[in-house]
Amino acid sequence: MTPENLHPDQARSSRAEAAFGFLAGLGYQLEDRVESGGGSFRDGWRLVYATPAVNVTVQYFDMQFEVLFRRASVEAEYLFLDRELFGHRSGLQGNMFPPEKLGSIVDQTAADIREHYRAVLVGDDAEWSRIRRLVEAPKDKPRLP
Repeated sequence: MTPENLHPDQARSSRAEAAFGFLAGLGYQLEDRVESGGGSFRDGWRLVYATPAVNVTVQYFDMQFEVLFRRASVEAEYLFLDRELFGHRSGLQGNMFPPEKLGSIVDQTAADIREHYRAVLVGDDAEWSRIRRLVEAPKDKPRLP
């Protein structure tokens, strides 16, 4: 498979850049853009947006779409925050998406973040204290029947 044969949403980050363009209005700068340029299903892209308080990484590699929020030493993934803070509002069950479904997921995720994650994005101390507690909480081990 050559780069020309990849789905456009997998080969280039332009759709994600457009969807997450609202971050500029919150003072974010696009600090890094990586497009792997290969021709395999593992190829993709990464965007890193930054403010002095919070970094947001939006990436798609190995058919996994991830949005990561980082403030100081605390990092939390979108699906974790969706589940723990917002009662699983997104309805997403995971982060694996084939390239042909990626565009709509990128748009849906960006819209959810734009509408509901302002406190996370601006680095609100109370919100990030809450996130730190959730991230650092002991994880229950699954019990076998």
